[in-house]
Amino acid sequence: MLGGLLLPLEIYPEWLRRIALASPFSSLMYGPARMAFGLDWELAAMVALRMATWLVLVACFTVWIYRRALRALEVSGG
Repeated sequence: MLGGLLLPLEIYPEWLRRIALASPFSSLMYGPARMAFGLDWELAAMVALRMATWLVLVACFTVWIYRRALRALEVSGG
């Protein structure tokens, strides 16, 4: 629902639109779908920047979880 494919984000209430735009789903679905109707370079740059930001955040979170799991790992024998 928050991706913007079923309902355009413009019809959401303002508070829900802010949440939807902050989620990675709007960058993955709504941005490319909106550009299908006409290429807007400003929108393309904004979508690419949001995707890159989410990529960095997810990568950092994954590394943090991996390092935390390695500290908790107890290897016995072997």
